[in-house]
Amino acid sequence: MTSNIDEFDKRLIYELDKNSKMPLSKLSRKIGRSKQFTLFHMKKLQERGIITNYSAIVDMATLGFFTFRVYVKFKQTTRKETDKIADYVNYSGLKPRAY
Repeated sequence: MTSNIDEFDKRLIYELDKNSKMPLSKLSRKIGRSKQFTLFHMKKLQERGIITNYSAIVDMATLGFFTFRVYVKFKQTTRKETDKIADYVNYSGLKPRAY
């Protein structure tokens, strides 16, 4: 299931992805909106299941690993096909996260 989000929400998600622990006041300034507006949109994204949690991101380079974050949008695929692709790509043993 895909969710339509506007450009503001995309920017909000981008900034949260870079730093999920950023204070609301700084986040609001970065995206040019009020704290109330930003918080309202964050809560809506949580209610819709687009944002599921806020977590720490480990800098794997400091541990000697190279990591890449890849965003893929599947079109005209079933959930089963998407899960099969995610399982194939995910060789690390971690559960793939499909959004």
